[in-house]
Amino acid sequence: MSKETNEKESEVKVAEDKHPLMKFVPIVFNSFEEWLARWNGTEYLYEKLGLLHSLTGWSMKPELVSLLLSVADGCADESFADDRGYNFYGCRIGAEGRKSIAKKAFSVLCLKFFRSNERNREPLWWWMLGDEVLFQKILWFLRLRSGGFNRLCNHSCICDSSSDHQQGIFRNFLREFSRLGWDFRCPESRKRQDEKIKDLMKQRLVAARPKLIYVLRELGELSWLNSKDLELDVDSIRKLTEMALGDSLLLPPEKVSDSFNSLREPKNLREAALGGSVAAEIVLLHQIKERERKHIKALYEASVRQHDDEQKATRLDSIEKEKDQLDMEARNITEESSR
Repeated sequence: MSKETNEKESEVKVAEDKHPLMKFVPIVFNSFEEWLARWNGTEYLYEKLGLLHSLTGWSMKPELVSLLLSVADGCADESFADDRGYNFYGCRIGAEGRKSIAKKAFSVLCLKFFRSNERNREPLWWWMLGDEVLFQKILWFLRLRSGGFNRLCNHSCICDSSSDHQQGIFRNFLREFSRLGWDFRCPESRKRQDEKIKDLMKQRLVAARPKLIYVLRELGELSWLNSKDLELDVDSIRKLTEMALGDSLLLPPEKVSDSFNSLREPKNLREAALGGSVAAEIVLLHQIKERERKHIKALYEASVRQHDDEQKATRLDSIEKEKDQLDMEARNITEESSR
């Protein structure tokens, strides 16, 4: 073997002894502001995706959750296409990259925010109920589509699919979150939470009931409002009525010329219930319950008055008997004294 060959092998061996990562000094983000600056400063798709992936080791803060909600908005529906650029085939570019970023943001939300703690089943998102700004941002993410479709903007994230773990997490979040509007219950670990904070949470949820009604409807669980004796306030009844009368339903023909069931908006709640409107059924059943409550209350109040009158009569009769007894004793004493 020549001297030149030995020297080259020696150089290769020295090079292999130095790991390529030894020149790399890892830098970690010390704050959300640092992360955000990097996020805003890059246009590279995979760097954006990597930055989102790095959040899986972070604790969720209001400003971070708010950003993720904004980025994830429309992840399952929007095309994310624009007119800024085309490829050689005349197709718009960038749409799939934007959509992949939105989906990644949604997956981070499912992992770090929407799900429940596996150990104690407490929702990871519970703290959000105490933050008014973030609470409203959640309602914004669950807003209705424009154009009168009565569907949520991100309804495709809710589709029931046994093979999609993220959709299952999101559905569970929506189910728990929406039901709190009528059935507020604190997790066991939050039972000792300040009563003023809990009251504030309840007030926010009650005020959000008209919007939560659409969430229950999107889940296909609006009938849950009939399953318990829940309070249905004026705003809830108004929204349910608006929903029932605003939908076009298949109803029986009104005229001879209408040979088949016609698709139209119902004239009243009874027609809406005939057409299969769950919202109408809830309102009508609520009205029946309220009438029966008033009727039974009136019967009970009448029974109370009758019972009181009977008690008074019994007491008066007892007093009369006691009076007669005392009068008799008084006469006897008087007669004995006069002898």
